[in-house]
Amino acid sequence: MNITTNPKDQIPKVSIGMAVPPLITTIIPTYRRPKLLRRAIKSALNQTYPHLQVCVYDDASNDETADVVADLIKEDSRVSYYCHSKNVGSLGNYNYGLKNVRTPFFSLLSDDDILLPEFYEAAIKSLYAYPESAFCATEVIGMKPDGTIMETANSTWG
Repeated sequence: MNITTNPKDQIPKVSIGMAVPPLITTIIPTYRRPKLLRRAIKSALNQTYPHLQVCVYDDASNDETADVVADLIKEDSRVSYYCHSKNVGSLGNYNYGLKNVRTPFFSLLSDDDILLPEFYEAAIKSLYAYPESAFCATEVIGMKPDGTIMETANSTWG
């Protein structure tokens, strides 16, 4: 497989028809929030940059979380699921996800958050444009459950 970088936009390009390994892992730790989890997973899968995988780490929810993820796995093979046999706590679950990253880039996505559709495309462009950077930070938008925007994080930065 030949992966090359287009100097114009600094995003790796591949020939059509070639299998492309994921470049980004979306780590989604979760605990007993299956409806919100579905929304979070869908936001990662609906990215304009498609070369990603979504890894869900369930902290022993013992509810319908496994069924929700199983349905999404049937729709998209980029989703994987791991359920701890006992509750390891939020930090333990995050750390487990971090230890299992096998891609050059990763992001942490809380199960009650979403990504805007061009998030990874913009992040990858930035990371390739500034190869000395260690991470990419973006603006946060506060939303009500109905989707109404409450505020943006930089509106509160002094």
